[in-house]
Amino acid sequence: MTPSFHIYINYRKNGQNNVDYPNVSNLIREQVEKIVNAYENGDDFLLGEFQIRFNLGQIEKFEIWETLKKLLNPVDWNEIHKVGKLVTNEFTTSLPGGRRIISQMRDLEYLLNTLKVPEEIKNYLRKSLIRMRERSYSEAISNCYRVSEALIKILYAFLYPDEKGKRVKHEDKLKKIWNDEEMEKRKIPGIRVIASLLAVVLWYRNKMSGHLEMKPTKEGATICIESTIQALIEFNRLNIEITWNL
Repeated sequence: MTPSFHIYINYRKNGQNNVDYPNVSNLIREQVEKIVNAYENGDDFLLGEFQIRFNLGQIEKFEIWETLKKLLNPVDWNEIHKVGKLVTNEFTTSLPGGRRIISQMRDLEYLLNTLKVPEEIKNYLRKSLIRMRERSYSEAISNCYRVSEALIKILYAFLYPDEKGKRVKHEDKLKKIWNDEEMEKRKIPGIRVIASLLAVVLWYRNKMSGHLEMKPTKEGATICIESTIQALIEFNRLNIEITWNL
């Protein structure tokens, strides 16, 4: 049995108090994904016969519901709420908050371009963003992990030059940096932030990309990209030079 999807939106035009409630029912997954891509990119899109225009209004509610089968027209939304399942988070993690939606990925791209890091690193993260759009979440996470490996290697060499040449696992480097309270408190405050951010990337890589213990998700890939970019911001703040020699 093929499931059907139903989208419901609260949309307020700029300068107006009244709210429109455009909705559309009995969509297939591919149609939902097309609408979600436009929504996340901040592009205008049609919902049924209603045009959502981001520069003229704001989305205050965005819900996607799934039912086990196609519903008879006219569709009763009370029935959808009774027999359906809310699946918004399976399609998007960009939720409206009473403001104009700005594309999450577009924001990340802009932030990435402002950082002082090698182009090789930027290119890996750009590939992650592209894979996000293509819904290749496992590959997006893997690209973030490649960058995180390089960053921990750089940070470890910077903090512990006496250990140059020693073979230390990526996980053990993270643990040592995280547990080094003396270095954090007295010398370079902020290194534990970097370690915690990149430990998040390692966890998702192990669960969703390496061993595939969990299904790769958009949320997981998004968290990895955001954590990696935030780690790069911390490197810039601490004036630690980033090189690329993988």
